[in-house]
Amino acid sequence: MVNRVNMNQPEKNVRQLWNAILDLQTMVYGRSSSVTRGRFRFAGNESLLVQGSQKVEGWLVVTGTERVTGTLEVQGRLIASGAIGLTGPTSITGSTTIAGDVSLKGTMAVDGGEIQVKGGDSPATLRDGAMSFATGGKVEADAASGGVRLAAGSGNKVYVGDGIVAVQLAGGGTLTITEGGTTINDPNGVTVSSDLRVTGATTVDRTDTVTGVESNAYIDPATGRIQRIL
Repeated sequence: MVNRVNMNQPEKNVRQLWNAILDLQTMVYGRSSSVTRGRFRFAGNESLLVQGSQKVEGWLVVTGTERVTGTLEVQGRLIASGAIGLTGPTSITGSTTIAGDVSLKGTMAVDGGEIQVKGGDSPATLRDGAMSFATGGKVEADAASGGVRLAAGSGNKVYVGDGIVAVQLAGGGTLTITEGGTTINDPNGVTVSSDLRVTGATTVDRTDTVTGVESNAYIDPATGRIQRIL
């Protein structure tokens, strides 16, 4: 409200002028002000100090560095078109989708969850130290002996450990290779469908004998081949 000057009351005019000067001395500059077509310019370090909250409706354009000491809370979508550098601990509690390549330099620890590799003919899942495939195969560690076991089908297994390689079939056949030798155990017997060459001694641990028959086998001393005599 503007007080009009009354030339007939000079004392009242002086008092009004003095009150106006006091109001100017104690007023908050810029309080309830508005700039429609123009701008405020603050030049200098920390020249704009906001104590309380600040609200921006529209664009906030920052040319330079925006430094936040405390918590930066974003409600909505955060879009970054340039490089992002994170130097401290980072926690993500929601689902995360990465559509590009990922380069990991360091250690990635998965605690209580699993890693799924989808796509392809047989998606893979890594969980609790074992990798399983959608087609039924599985590779897992043997914590007791320090080896690795490969399982497939309804009971076929391959085990690789310290000084031993073993193959076990669902039907009961086994192949064991150790430093002491190789053992084949198959209830259906062993069939060799191609040439068999033995360069060392051959021992047959059987006690079956026959009498009254002629020999029907011949070993060629030059080639070592066993031939049947007709």
